[in-house]
Parts: sequence; C-alpha cells; structure tokens
Amino acid sequence: MAPDTVEREMYFPVKSTVDQLKTTMEKQQPAIEQQILIGAERESKKIAGQEVNWTDQFKILDDLDLNKPVLQGMYRKDSTAQTVTYTLKKADPQAKVNWLKVKYLADGSQQINATLKSSTLVHKAERTVELQWKNERLLHYTVSGLTKVILEDTVHYQISMVPQW
Repeated sequence: MAPDTVEREMYFPVKSTVDQLKTTMEKQQPAIEQQILIGAERESKKIAGQEVNWTDQFKILDDLDLNKPVLQGMYRKDSTAQTVTYTLKKADPQAKVNWLKVKYLADGSQQINATLKSSTLVHKAERTVELQWKNERLLHYTVSGLTKVILEDTVHYQISMVPQW
C-alpha cells in the first residue's frame, strides 16, 4: 500500500526567508544602528557587524513560521495585488501569531508585519514585528510590544535595528 499523502496548505515561507537573511547578514557583517526604548528610557547605539549574533536577533521570528504541522489549517489567507494576510481563524494555545501580513512594495522590497500574543496565569505578552528586506538584504527590523507579569507593572518596549550597508 502506498503511504497516505496529505496536501498541506503552505503559508508564506518565513523560516527560509529569515534563514537567507541571517546567512547574508553573517556573511557580509554590516554594522547596525540599534535603538532600544523601554518605558521612557531610550538608548541608541551602533554595533559592529562581527559583534551581532543574528541567531539571537532573529529568535522571535521563529514564532512567525506558520508552516509548522501543528498550525496547518488554522489561518485564513486573504490576498490583494500587493498584500497577503494570514489571520488566525480561532484562538488556539498552539498559535502565537494572531495575524501575519506580507507586503510586496513598489521599490521591489518585501515586508512582513505580524502580531503575536501569549498568555499564562502569571505572564502576558503582546508583540508586533516588522521586517523589511530587498534582495536578501535586511533593510530594517523592529519588535515592539508589552509584557506584564502578575503583580508587576506593564512594560512597554521597542527595539529597532537598521543595517549600515
């Protein structure tokens, strides 16, 4: 008997896109301009390319991979000429991404925007991610959101980085 073959709906390949960007960043090692805003405190710094750990920088993007087998069929796909949007059909603890939008911009670049939420009895987190690239080169990357631990204040933050090509 032939093994069962199941056709899976494929979503945008976030994982392979991020892997390509990471490979380019590690190979070319551009310096980055990074801005960090936590609450009311702001810090800007320039980091030499060889000092950036891209695996750590892109860690949150692992959660944007909608092609994990456990997530199949959980997202509705809506398309226009320049945008594809994946929206969570119903709440599920396996699905951290509420929606993910892929934009194809007029200048030839692509952009991913997404919101992620997670919640436990003691911790709540909401994050928004924006990633823009062109020809496997990162143009900018921003993560913003809030985190709340029970009996503590809510902390709002934003981390942005722009490679210095």
